[in-house]
Amino acid sequence: MLLIALLGLGCLLGGLGIAAPVAAAVHAVSPVVDELDELAAEARWDEVIAAAGERLAVDATDEGARYWLGLAWLVRAEGLLSGGSFSFAQDLARSSLDRAVYALTGLEPDPSGPYGDAREWWAYARQLRGDATLGTDLEGLVAEQGWPYGAYLRGVLARDEQDRTAVDWFRQASDADPSRALFALALAEAWGAAGGTEQALAAWERARVAGATPAELADAAQRLLPSGGKAEARLALLDRIAASSEETDGLMAWHRAWTLQQLGRIEQAEQALAAATVGRSPAVERVHAALLSRVGRSQEAADRLLKLVREQRDEEARTQLVDLADRLAVEREFALSLKCYADALEAEPNDDRALRNRALTLSRAGDLEASEQAWESLVERHPQRPEILNDAALCALGEGRHVQARGLLERAKDLYGGEDARENLAQVLVGQDPEQAVELLDTVLEGEPGRDRALYLRFLARCNALASR
Repeated sequence: MLLIALLGLGCLLGGLGIAAPVAAAVHAVSPVVDELDELAAEARWDEVIAAAGERLAVDATDEGARYWLGLAWLVRAEGLLSGGSFSFAQDLARSSLDRAVYALTGLEPDPSGPYGDAREWWAYARQLRGDATLGTDLEGLVAEQGWPYGAYLRGVLARDEQDRTAVDWFRQASDADPSRALFALALAEAWGAAGGTEQALAAWERARVAGATPAELADAAQRLLPSGGKAEARLALLDRIAASSEETDGLMAWHRAWTLQQLGRIEQAEQALAAATVGRSPAVERVHAALLSRVGRSQEAADRLLKLVREQRDEEARTQLVDLADRLAVEREFALSLKCYADALEAEPNDDRALRNRALTLSRAGDLEASEQAWESLVERHPQRPEILNDAALCALGEGRHVQARGLLERAKDLYGGEDARENLAQVLVGQDPEQAVELLDTVLEGEPGRDRALYLRFLARCNALASR
């Protein structure tokens, strides 16, 4: 229980997701005491509230019932607070916090016992409630009893108020209990905010020795040394974390890859992510795919993204696959580009960007029949979108289908947003019907007087009109 109490629910754990970690931490350090422990371990908080209430109705001094009742109301408050700023939810959260504080007040058994962290939950619940007197109360408890968690929470209050004494409070907490990694991490962050990089790194090392998780240490390293100019120093910290771990976690690999990217070492960044053996979340896989693409291994990148799309229906991966297809099209890697578009469209047949860019790529790749069919399908889907009619016309012009192109431009020119189509139609008419071209260009320039290409085409059209008279 002590472990999670130090985490300060609201600082590191959001919403109802705290329920399972709370119970897990309890049973990691103490045996099951009664049935409330089991209910809490399964996050059955409503049942905890009901059962604890029944027990307290019989015996108001039941420490176990008071403890779990207080934590259950605290969990409920956290869930309400994480749900948004609606006044009704805030009112319910405050009511839950009032009940949590009431249940936990004065519950101070042996600190080594199963409910020894009750006072920490009590203080944290008061912090969430926004008690105006909490700071003064914590100062008194720290002065009287040297309470490390009280000093830490007082530092949190100072930090939130941008008070420079936060460093002193966190240092007092960490000095009083060096085994609490959270205190050292908070001290490192406070020193970093105060500009004391050397002291912050010393506190970071203290947190590492105290057993902070690799993810906590990596996140702290990123905050303490955020800029590209400090990437080498951050990389050294990440190396220290990696040296004490038998497996390479995906999140740690991400931190290392990001740092190597800042140093311009893209191939090493890709290798760092490739080395991750556990924790390969979809986010890590997407970043790995992006790095594979950057080092010229686009097929591998596409395969990795397609696996996410097919196996996990990952929408971000599908979007990234379309992005990859776009880039490959620009680089004239048409075969792989078209395959990426096809794979993305298999998952989402109505993706307009993929449909449109695939049609453009088919034209650029010289597959004229497929290009024409793709554009016909798009125009049929969106007969009132001038940009699609315009792009279809431009491809038709490039493929020598001039009559079809002019028809598409004629359809698009009077639609809202049809300025590009009018300009392109005017270019077609500059030599054939210069006076109509001038009329079209005048309507374009009326809305955008500084449109250079339209000005140039209007000049040519007027010259041709004068020459034909």
